[in-house]
Amino acid sequence: MNANDLRFNVIRPVLVTMGTKLWSEVAEALLLGTCAVESDMGTFLKQTKGPARGIYQIEPATAGDVLARHGFVGSQWLIPSAGIELQLTGNLLFQTAIARLIYYRDPTPLPATLDPYLLGEYWKQGYNTKVGKGTVELFVQKYQKYVK
Repeated sequence: MNANDLRFNVIRPVLVTMGTKLWSEVAEALLLGTCAVESDMGTFLKQTKGPARGIYQIEPATAGDVLARHGFVGSQWLIPSAGIELQLTGNLLFQTAIARLIYYRDPTPLPATLDPYLLGEYWKQGYNTKVGKGTVELFVQKYQKYVK
């Protein structure tokens, strides 16, 4: 998937609609990097050995938690009658809103710059977690490959 297409046709419209607390250029870059590292920029839509789905590789249980905590800001993006797994696999607007809210749960402020290493540290802390297999170095590598 083309990073600029994703940024300008999905990420920015979703985040702007969600409000000023959730949109920034750093938030856009963070979501682009997340897509790059989690799914090779949309190459993979289902985790090989696990439940994660979509371009951000979100687990249904995590999405359910986000929905329960936030009363889901952005329910206008839901596909009627589609289950959570289908929403996470094929609905880019929904996936983007959930991914941004996953980061929003972290009380640590977003990085102040677009530095890929700082974005990678933030991704590792708040999205991939300490027990996740991803590394900051892998985030930076994928960011440079797909986003820059």
